[in-house]
Amino acid sequence: MSRFQITHKKLNQGNFFLYNSFQSLKIDYFCAVEIKKKEILDRATLVIMRYGIKSVTMDDLARELSISKKTLYALFGDKRKMIQMLVTEQVLADKCACEMQKVVAKNAIEEMFLVTSFVTERLKNVNITFFYDLKMGFPKAFKAMDEYKWGYIQDTIIANLNRGIHEGVYREDLHPIIVARIYLTNVEMIFGGREFDTLNVSAYEIFLEIFMLHMRGIVNENGLQLLINHLKNVTKS
Repeated sequence: MSRFQITHKKLNQGNFFLYNSFQSLKIDYFCAVEIKKKEILDRATLVIMRYGIKSVTMDDLARELSISKKTLYALFGDKRKMIQMLVTEQVLADKCACEMQKVVAKNAIEEMFLVTSFVTERLKNVNITFFYDLKMGFPKAFKAMDEYKWGYIQDTIIANLNRGIHEGVYREDLHPIIVARIYLTNVEMIFGGREFDTLNVSAYEIFLEIFMLHMRGIVNENGLQLLINHLKNVTKS
């Protein structure tokens, strides 16, 4: 091999390592930006959920999060895009939680309690107007949440009802699809209607009442005892 060939080979190797280093830096930078973006979105979500979409401007968010408005627009584009990302993140978080609870729950009733505990914990700090604002002002984001509800969530409830019937803790005469749709229609009053606007109650309180009506309506005698035991444990904690 000639000296020129050896030198050319070394240069190519050097370029290869330089290129790889550059690509690695690009990936690290991209990851850092995405982590920062996710962190800001999580904090922004808490503010928007607490006060409602309509009440919070990008100026309000910049002030609450102690960052510049320029940074907000650079990361999210505008408020509409931020709301879309917010809904996408919430849906993913809900799905992960539901899948995890299905695995760890010992029975169908415990599964419903675990999932509901996750949901209610999040609803404690949610302004009830958030969902109405989403429906009226952000149709694309609302559609994504609506499709998630009538798709994944409905299928999850139907699967839970079938599990409970199979385990002998839910009534055998249940029609899973009908019961699931009744439950979701009731929940929809929180996530899109204005039926409770005049009452001084939170989304958390409304959801708990709907959940208890649902559970008392589907359990059989065996399931009722399990339900009572779970309620006692919840009360103690």
